[in-house]
Amino acid sequence: MAAACRRVAAALLLLCALAPAHAQERSALTTGLERDVNRYRWSAGLTLDEQIGPYRLALRDRFLSDAFILFSDRINFRDENQLAWRLDRPVGQGAGLFVRGRSAWFSQSRAFSQEALGGVRLEPSSSAWAEPAFGVAWDQRPGIALEGG
Repeated sequence: MAAACRRVAAALLLLCALAPAHAQERSALTTGLERDVNRYRWSAGLTLDEQIGPYRLALRDRFLSDAFILFSDRINFRDENQLAWRLDRPVGQGAGLFVRGRSAWFSQSRAFSQEALGGVRLEPSSSAWAEPAFGVAWDQRPGIALEGG
């Protein structure tokens, strides 16, 4: 058994040594659990940055959930999720199309906001660009009534 573990470790070490030094992480999933005096916190994160044909997709999501006990010895929960995404497609030298969005949700305050935009990226040089865009956004919060129109 120990010999098999050494062979696996040697193979992994060889793979790491042969991997290109310029390689970068393109996606990651993280999870966690913390315990404090009166709180448990679960966390999860997802980061994705992928080239899919002519498209580039970037996505970032973060989720937190707290379970905590206050003075009344009652368990309370607080959850939040924040998501951001973007899809780009080059259409020529120094130009591209994009759509992007964000959402945020907070359970304890019952607040939710979301937006989605689309537009054109104009990049005359590597240090200057403009992104005219249009889109929609909506927001939900307790105690605020928004009239449609």
